[in-house]
Amino acid sequence: ESEYLLMVQDFKGGLEFPFYKIISENEIEKFKNKLDVYNKPFAEELTRNEMNEIIGYIVGYIEGVTENINDWYDGEFSHYVEEIRLKYGFKDGSFYQYQEKDEEKTAES
Repeated sequence: ESEYLLMVQDFKGGLEFPFYKIISENEIEKFKNKLDVYNKPFAEELTRNEMNEIIGYIVGYIEGVTENINDWYDGEFSHYVEEIRLKYGFKDGSFYQYQEKDEEKTAES
């Protein structure tokens, strides 16, 4: 049995799923030459295929929730990723995504 942390994060409008090994206090000496702030998974404990299966399950769950979101969620949100000029959110019962073109940015300047 091994413990891992899975972070689901928004990176420039796309989801990333990095996995990190959790080192318990009694394992610190055993892994001291491999320790960092966040530790990559050890292949002998968690393979890439196993990580992909976990990610696939989570993505499937997210897809299922978003297909039925209108049944239980009536809020709105929006987010802007300045680096790539991407706008996305949820409004009037639908998700939206919009990326500004270079000429739009020039026109605003």
